[in-house]
Amino acid sequence: ALGRPLSVKVKDTDKGMRKFVAELGLLDGLRAEAGFTGARRHGSGGGAPTMPELAAIHEFGAPGANIPARPFMRRAADAHQHEWTEVARKEAALMVGAKAGQTAQVVARAVAVRMERDLKLSITSNTPPPLRPSTIERKGSSKTLIDTGALRDAIEHRVRRA
Repeated sequence: ALGRPLSVKVKDTDKGMRKFVAELGLLDGLRAEAGFTGARRHGSGGGAPTMPELAAIHEFGAPGANIPARPFMRRAADAHQHEWTEVARKEAALMVGAKAGQTAQVVARAVAVRMERDLKLSITSNTPPPLRPSTIERKGSSKTLIDTGALRDAIEHRVRRA
């Protein structure tokens, strides 16, 4: 049998790997975000701050206006960043295996939705420092960062290309 040509057939069956690799590439180009967008104003009139401006005032403070920093966004990021990574890992795992079919867009959206939720919870968590007695008397509540709920309600999530 020496000298006889050997005949071999190879059949390549794609069981979703091409789609997975393509989606993985798309995931690398997406960015999950949550925060304040747009020019919606807090209050009426052209002099009222936009929601992003109001968020920055509360996040970093405005000493000239006697508003202390209440860093609700940084606190949320510090407390939940590892959880956001875990959401991304679990959602991305659904891109392969028996239940394959998850898309990169769905993975990024799941992370963005979680980020939005955590930012909103941070606002309602009574971020220190506590309010002054005069502020509590004026607004009728000791909850920091919550007056009308407009700032909390203005937080949105989005997915965009990195």
